[in-house]
Amino acid sequence: MRSRHIPAARDARVLVIGAGPAGASAAAAVARALGADSTLLVERSAWPRAKVCGCCLGKAGVSLIERHGLVADIRKLGGVPLREIEIRCRGAAAHVRHTGGLALARASLDAALVAGAIELGARFEPETSASVLRREGDGWIVRLTHRLGLVREERFGLVLVADGIGGLSLDGFEEMGTRISRSAWMGMSAVVGTELITPRALGEPGVVRMHVGRGGYVGTVRLDERRAAVAGALDPHEVRKNGGPAQLMERIAASCGNGLAQTRGSERIRFTGTALLTRRRDRIALPGLLVVGDSAGYVEPFTGEGMTWAIASGVRAAQLGAEGLQTGAMEELASAWTAEHARIVGRRQRTCRGFRAFVRRPLLVEGAVHAISRFELASRCAELVARTMGVEYLDGTASETRGAGVPA
Repeated sequence: MRSRHIPAARDARVLVIGAGPAGASAAAAVARALGADSTLLVERSAWPRAKVCGCCLGKAGVSLIERHGLVADIRKLGGVPLREIEIRCRGAAAHVRHTGGLALARASLDAALVAGAIELGARFEPETSASVLRREGDGWIVRLTHRLGLVREERFGLVLVADGIGGLSLDGFEEMGTRISRSAWMGMSAVVGTELITPRALGEPGVVRMHVGRGGYVGTVRLDERRAAVAGALDPHEVRKNGGPAQLMERIAASCGNGLAQTRGSERIRFTGTALLTRRRDRIALPGLLVVGDSAGYVEPFTGEGMTWAIASGVRAAQLGAEGLQTGAMEELASAWTAEHARIVGRRQRTCRGFRAFVRRPLLVEGAVHAISRFELASRCAELVARTMGVEYLDGTASETRGAGVPA
């Protein structure tokens, strides 16, 4: 179909690009602050859609959703309450108490977050890609292209970019380029029937079972009585050496004493992959334009905090952006968001970088797992680390954190 330009149906002051946890949370927070029809949320994929994800939302993420009213009742979405992380490496196994989170299908969570944003008055347009073109006056000109070929250009006072790893909406801005770590691994995941996973590789309900081996790590968790999530981070070089991601994931699980798939099961498991995971942007903000969620930078989340990073950054960026629009202090917004992102997400990602380096050394992991399983002090230390992952990300409401926001 030939492209044609169409006028905007209604004016929106804010554009949110990407309907994952970061984008949907940001759209809900902006709509709540600025009112109905103030916010347009676009998503390039058809909706609903599946995403590569480990499907674990930690205690801090659940708390964010509940405190900010992003979903009416997240515990009614059918998730399984988490209670433990089991880490396996070679012949060693350790159990670490980890409560307060949920194992929840990503498609269910994303759909609920978008529904919450719509209920607060945000407009939602799936199958619509966005390209930020230029700054014009006190706004941004963005080209919106629907899958059917309908094209329009609109002007927005605030743009929140949450288009994920490999997003293309800022391709024209060299100063906001992405740098991929030379040692980055790739992500793989699938949601499958529990009958396809061996009982040894899949724990009891509420248990995240992590297998660490040469070339990556693989986690499994039950989503309900019939479905399980399988996800991993894999070294691309080891993927090629082993003949593909499914083969490497099977080898890693087998090295821990657990075959991953039932006989010929790997032929029926359709894994979906990501681009290389660990990356950062040179800049995450310009006046009136903020980058949030995975698009702002990512680290392989062995700790399972990826979705929480996204939700926290989406909510806080939306709060700052709404304040900037209301006060007219858009020039100061870029520096405010850069500082807030470092405070809220950056320090958590630094911790995750430590885990990232650690799990690349299976001998060290095996030693640590043996220590946790045998010595009470090591076990307590592991549980303390697990509890730190549940500490609140946003230390108050928008009004309580206004002192760290945009100058009035």
